[in-house]
Amino acid sequence: MRKQALFARTSVRVAAVLGLLFVASVAVAEEHVCKQSSKLIGACRKVHGDVLFSADALVVLALEGERMRLSVSAPPGSDWDMPHNVTSILDDDLHAYIAGDFEVCPVPVDIGFVDGAVCIESAANLEITYGDGRKVRKP
Repeated sequence: MRKQALFARTSVRVAAVLGLLFVASVAVAEEHVCKQSSKLIGACRKVHGDVLFSADALVVLALEGERMRLSVSAPPGSDWDMPHNVTSILDDDLHAYIAGDFEVCPVPVDIGFVDGAVCIESAANLEITYGDGRKVRKP
């Protein structure tokens, strides 16, 4: 009888821990969304442009062929604003200028001096110009 009670309590604890781990994994997955966010305000699209830090301390995307400056920010309820291959460059060099092909999704804008806001779902064909003048291509 004691073994059964001990087994039942242990089983309940294991189930509770597994349930918490499942909830935590779902919460983490929901934080890292751009294209899948329910908070987007329009359709995602592929663009060619340049990502850089602006003088306003914002990460911006300047679209090639368009006179637009878009703030790069995460959708509400998410922490995903851009993929790792872009953030790692900006983490290494705040003066880097990143030209490339980006899939962007419009998100609500929370500042008034930009033309809109987007999260960047993916980035490819990157040409990086570092602050010291070095140029590097990354597919």
